[in-house]
Amino acid sequence: MTSTLEIKGDFDAARVAAMRASLDQMADEDTDLVLDLSECRFIDSSGVGAIVFLYKRKRARGYRVTAQGLDGHPLRLLRHLGIAGLLAGANRKAA
Repeated sequence: MTSTLEIKGDFDAARVAAMRASLDQMADEDTDLVLDLSECRFIDSSGVGAIVFLYKRKRARGYRVTAQGLDGHPLRLLRHLGIAGLLAGANRKAA
């Protein structure tokens, strides 16, 4: 079973704060997780932190985290930080 988290618009500090309870719940679900970033245009350090949080919590429990639709700024940032490669099976466009 797989859950999907769609991020539309900016994944910034305000968005992460508003989603805190949902992120905690998703991290604890017994499912793989797909991050749908196809409509995400900007990620700040809080958004990166949330992605790392989800990745670490899921992986520690034996589940996969993948990304789809990475493009533009989010793709460049996650590649620069070495995170894009961790999202196994990520459907990324060439930058």
